[in-house]
Amino acid sequence: MLCSLIPGDLLSYEKYNIEDSILDHGRILSFSRYKSVITSKNYKVACQNVYNSGYCSDKEYPEKLIAIIKQNKLYVYDCAPRSENTTDEDIKYLQKCLNSMKIKDINNNILVVDGASGPLTTGTIKKLQQILSLSIDGICGPEVLSGVKTIMEKPLCSTTIIYVNIYCSNELSTSLFCVIQILCEISLY
Repeated sequence: MLCSLIPGDLLSYEKYNIEDSILDHGRILSFSRYKSVITSKNYKVACQNVYNSGYCSDKEYPEKLIAIIKQNKLYVYDCAPRSENTTDEDIKYLQKCLNSMKIKDINNNILVVDGASGPLTTGTIKKLQQILSLSIDGICGPEVLSGVKTIMEKPLCSTTIIYVNIYCSNELSTSLFCVIQILCEISLY
């Protein structure tokens, strides 16, 4: 490590070294005094908590840090908040289900099934919440998981179409078949 303590217990780097800087950053955040930073609900609160924890003495530090984050749109890399009991496995399950239901991200792509609730997954969760008439917050909570489970347990519409087609024999008109097909496609999305 290329840093040394100087008077006032401040950390300084004799020579700029990105690897050492990143390692020290990780070590600092592991201290209990920075727990409020790690558990902050959003980046603005985290910036204030960095200051409150004694990381710096500049009273304008939180505002300066927030301005840098906004200017560079760094907030897009934040993970979305989760409900307390949501696990990475829940997020993976949800991502798989969203892909199966063809609910795509903002770029019209399927989601990467990685268990991370980043901005693309959050945006897609919001689409699902809108479809399910839930409050739209992008959080994968019990209501979202329950709604997805209910949808995924429903029989596929293609089975219903085949059943109606067989049941009605040749009397099924083309227009009725199209209406049933459209309704089933809507229910899948």
